[in-house]
Amino acid sequence: MEVLQKHRRMRDKIHFLYIAFHVYRVPPELQDDPTPLSQSFFSTNRPVARSGKYQALRGVRRKVHLDPGHYVIVASSYRPNQPGDFYLRIFAKTGNMLGDQDFTCSSDLLMVVQSKPVIQKDHNTVQKLFDQEAGADNRLDAVEFMKLVNSVLDKDYQLPLDTCRQLILGEGTEGRSRLTLTQTEKLLSTLRSLQSIFLKFDEDSNGTMSPFELSLALEAAGFKCDSEVVQVLWERVGSGELHLPFHGFVCCVARLRVLFALYESESSAEVKERGIHAWLLKFLVV
Repeated sequence: MEVLQKHRRMRDKIHFLYIAFHVYRVPPELQDDPTPLSQSFFSTNRPVARSGKYQALRGVRRKVHLDPGHYVIVASSYRPNQPGDFYLRIFAKTGNMLGDQDFTCSSDLLMVVQSKPVIQKDHNTVQKLFDQEAGADNRLDAVEFMKLVNSVLDKDYQLPLDTCRQLILGEGTEGRSRLTLTQTEKLLSTLRSLQSIFLKFDEDSNGTMSPFELSLALEAAGFKCDSEVVQVLWERVGSGELHLPFHGFVCCVARLRVLFALYESESSAEVKERGIHAWLLKFLVV
């Protein structure tokens, strides 16, 4: 087996990451599961083969002997959260089938996050602040909603105006882009749930997420997305940064919620034939 680094030669400069690969055997009960292997799988299973020490080379290789079965090959860099692209080459004496994990993106946000009731403390607080901030039509615009939410959430989890606009976009505001009291309470309850998810998957407690943590957190929020969709979403929301704060995670959830809803309401047979994966990749970059 050999893993090769891509795009590391730029003009007269060569900058190779320290890389290695590990091989894990997939047990029978997980072989037909189309979703990515969870973090618990890698923490409870030891690799059956590895390339050896991490090395700053274009390619690392190792001859291995594997019993017949299903395996997953994981290429990685020595330092965490370093973006990299790789080629994987396998030279086998006997026939084998090679592929990557693929599955259909899906959303269950309503059941996982939005079904939770508003806690009494938030209900009382929102009612009081809503009366102070609401306009003549008894609704909140994005600026008023931002003031209300940020007066309730902890300082490290407050939202910028653009994220508040994204959240309002996902609500049925009848074209007004303004929230009723009920919608405001529901969104605050959703934010509480997302905050709990964010804290759970922010493993190093630094107040941000890595791309891997984002994928797990989105799944916990009800969105199952493949690596390509998560990468595009990260590039769109993360703006090239290596870490994503809480409001970035909220923005990811808000964008996915809107795009899944638009796809479900789409009547075009051509769009449905292309599938949700193509739909997400097309509109996430907008």
